[in-house]
Amino acid sequence: MKKIALVIPSLSSGGAERVISVLANEWSKMNGYEVHLFILTNLPDVYQLEKNIFVHRIGFKAKKNNRLLKLYMMVKSMLLFRREISRISPDFILGFLSHVNFFIILSLLFKSNRVFVSERNSPNLNKSIFFEWIRKFFYSFSTGIIVQSKTFKNFLEYNGYNAKIKVIPNPIQKLESINYSDTREKYILNVGRLVDQKDHRRLIDIFNLVVDRQKGWKLVIVGDGPLRKELLEYTKLLGLSNEVIFKGECKKIEDFYNTSQIFAFTSKYEGFPNALAEAMSCGLPCVSFDCVTGPSELISSSYNGFLVPEKDNELFAERLLQLMFSYDLRLKLSSNSSKISSELDSSKIAKEYLNFCIENSK
Repeated sequence: MKKIALVIPSLSSGGAERVISVLANEWSKMNGYEVHLFILTNLPDVYQLEKNIFVHRIGFKAKKNNRLLKLYMMVKSMLLFRREISRISPDFILGFLSHVNFFIILSLLFKSNRVFVSERNSPNLNKSIFFEWIRKFFYSFSTGIIVQSKTFKNFLEYNGYNAKIKVIPNPIQKLESINYSDTREKYILNVGRLVDQKDHRRLIDIFNLVVDRQKGWKLVIVGDGPLRKELLEYTKLLGLSNEVIFKGECKKIEDFYNTSQIFAFTSKYEGFPNALAEAMSCGLPCVSFDCVTGPSELISSSYNGFLVPEKDNELFAERLLQLMFSYDLRLKLSSNSSKISSELDSSKIAKEYLNFCIENSK
């Protein structure tokens, strides 16, 4: 029986949390594997786990404004984690997110455990030189690094990371999808938190360029966040309150994927664009900026969507108009984009993770 240990801050809402729960659940269904999940904080769970997964809650509860208590709890958590890993003796350990990876490696200093680390965001985020040096130092103790894109792999190799590096995209959740048809609502859909990274303000500007050229279309934004009030005011300022619809958070997101005609993606950067991948898997024709990282590894322009150079609002608007005018073009892109679902199937991605970790743990 092979034993696997996974480590994550929490199972609250988030991309890394979703992916690690998918991996844990998929591996727990395989014969010959015992899955242990370590959760480092006491935040409430959002994602569900299979009953045969062993869950270890370290329970870090220190308040952010009490540095001494926070340090004490951190050291206590590291010692508890080290003791539990020694007791379980897993064949390998997989951590998600930089600070968690640092926690694992520090906790297991001078031990021979096989530790794999996974980076979950864009390499172009404004990290300090000091952070980059720290990450490179810590990751030199890892057995392997898993990233979501070729861009991140190239970044690590260029900067001299000496561990084995593997590119594995995110699995997409299985969504109920219906055949694409012209009877759908004339919706241009976007799904994402209302934060600066997703650049909804630019999306609204682009929609403003096309709204008067093809009547009846609406921009539907699904998601919530700190910029909601600001975006609502901006929409009102442009006179688009009736044409731009903010739906807030939605638990059954496939309802929007299955009733919309087009998906528009304007993020400034991504680790892996989950919403774009989900939209494509449901057969939505998509227009996306070629941001760092992810869209270029999903979209082959004019085949299964349109990829637009960053900040080229006019070309983005032109691509939207092409789709708004032509149902035949939308149908063609829809047919090709839906093929992504088999490539990003959760069981397939889970096996890729497992094979890489097992092969390099021998």
